[in-house]
Amino acid sequence: MKKVNYLPIWGILLLLLGIINLYLGFQIDRVISMVLGGMLVLLGILHFSNPAIVYSSSKIELKNLLGMTMKTYKFDTDDITIDNNRIYSKGKKIAISPIRVNKGEMDEMIAFVSSIIDNDTAVKKEEVKKDKPASEDEELLDA
Repeated sequence: MKKVNYLPIWGILLLLLGIINLYLGFQIDRVISMVLGGMLVLLGILHFSNPAIVYSSSKIELKNLLGMTMKTYKFDTDDITIDNNRIYSKGKKIAISPIRVNKGEMDEMIAFVSSIIDNDTAVKKEEVKKDKPASEDEELLDA
């Protein structure tokens, strides 16, 4: 399975804010600031350890920061299409924030999904050709 990671800048920002909050919380002896700082540090670490999107030749999974799968889109049942570098499922845009994910990895995923869609389309066209009855010209040639 391939993955699309979060942009590292957000993880760095959360880590810095968390460390500053922890430091100030210990300096002024405020528990709420220490708890908030700890949560921000945890979120910053999770940005580096968990992917935003995991995809394969059969599905796309959107994940949250804790690593839980929030939404799954399957190629065979969800009618996935691509238009203007956006991925759609059943005509609705899949909610992927371009400012939160790595653009290079996102472009790779779009290219991968495009190739799968193109392969599926080619296979369906072949199946239609096989199921299509022989034309009258072909019947005359066989006789």
